[in-house]
Amino acid sequence: LSNATSLNIRVTVIEFGSSSVRVQKGSFSRATPGKGTYVVIPTPVNLSAAALVFYYASNDSTDDYTDNSIRAGFVNTTYINFTESASATSGLKNGSWYVFESLDGSFTVQNTTVDLTDTGITKLATINSIDTSKTFLIASYQTSESSDDPRDGSFSINLTNSTTINSSRLAAASSPGQINGTAFAITFHGREKVQRGSFSYAAATATAVNVLASVNTSITMAWDPVLTGRMAESGATSDEESAFHVLNITNSTAITGGRNETVAAARGDWEAIQWASPDLTAANWSNNYTNSTLAGTTINHSVNWTEDEDLSGYIFSFNNGNGTFLNDTWVPMTGTANQSNITKDVNSTVGSIINWTVYVNNSYNLWNVTSNFNY
Repeated sequence: LSNATSLNIRVTVIEFGSSSVRVQKGSFSRATPGKGTYVVIPTPVNLSAAALVFYYASNDSTDDYTDNSIRAGFVNTTYINFTESASATSGLKNGSWYVFESLDGSFTVQNTTVDLTDTGITKLATINSIDTSKTFLIASYQTSESSDDPRDGSFSINLTNSTTINSSRLAAASSPGQINGTAFAITFHGREKVQRGSFSYAAATATAVNVLASVNTSITMAWDPVLTGRMAESGATSDEESAFHVLNITNSTAITGGRNETVAAARGDWEAIQWASPDLTAANWSNNYTNSTLAGTTINHSVNWTEDEDLSGYIFSFNNGNGTFLNDTWVPMTGTANQSNITKDVNSTVGSIINWTVYVNNSYNLWNVTSNFNY
């Protein structure tokens, strides 16, 4: 590249359990501006449980927004489409994409469009109600803004409330060009947590800091809802470098944004996503109970179980007074609190000692066992 400058990039690697989340990946190349590029997803996805992230480089010799902004979304369960504005004219784009899909209901996904008209500065999109403390956004966009004016060609996006996504820019021109975006709202259904806010950078200011409710830094990532770290900016033409920032979880109670160029004021949104670490403890038991101890009767044997994540199932082991334990077939048991219940016809010999115990595993296949009970 001529007149190349340095780029500061922060990379966070997220690893999912293969039984919980499926990740598919690939590459794309766009050589024809203004037309869609379709990519096949190897394994069809559930659109209500899948989201997309992607990154790309452009060899376009201009710095116009229209030639350097790509939007992507699912066409259907097997195709992704990468598009630029119909007014784009030049530049080869090469990139990589990643689709992550919940296989066990650990998160659900909604996607919507966020379109700003030629004169639009703010656009609200409506989604089905979600828990804002467990939801984060992923957005990409294309624009017809034919200059390098970040007031018109760059925007920020945030989750305003449980049903509203807000996108906005700091437009100044009378006709700043359209922005057409796609936003995914990913809602967790486990122990994950999401915090959000925005940075307001004054002109000549390179960093900004916001306070977080305390997080575990080993499992928390800083996230910009707009891919590639773009944000709304108030500077004039050619100040677009000021419209990019890098986010970092500085410590357990602080998130920091930073930018290298500070010519103009800017506003960028952030999210702090605390992922759930694997539950490495087995289920807990309590309140073992039998409804009778009479010889020759039918007796129910129950135990209460609790688990931070999800219970999986149990095996009942029974010695009917003959000195030998026999294991029943594994029985599914779900939820974070449940009860194992097994009914047995008990030995009719008065004075026989009946023994029983229960084995339980959780969704990580960690096992626990009760004490050896008898009557």
